[in-house]
Amino acid sequence: NPEIKQWMIDNNINSSVGLHTFYADRILNITRNIDVTPIVWQDVWDEKVELPPGSIIQVWKDSSDNSAFGSWAAYLNQAANEGYNVILSSP
Repeated sequence: NPEIKQWMIDNNINSSVGLHTFYADRILNITRNIDVTPIVWQDVWDEKVELPPGSIIQVWKDSSDNSAFGSWAAYLNQAANEGYNVILSSP
């Protein structure tokens, strides 16, 4: 979409990951102001979006975009070790 491409240029967003990160950050900022528990896909955590306390990470892929994790199990363990609740979907 040419309008979205121009908006990305105007906002210094250079990739689809950057666009997704922008969107996720905006949505999570909304959840900080209301009494809800955000649930995010593992992609949001991969993109280093700052998650509000109490966020739940849904692991849904067999591997992460982050090469530090070899499998969903390593990914799930790391998220849990960092204090996040985790949902394991069928990877």
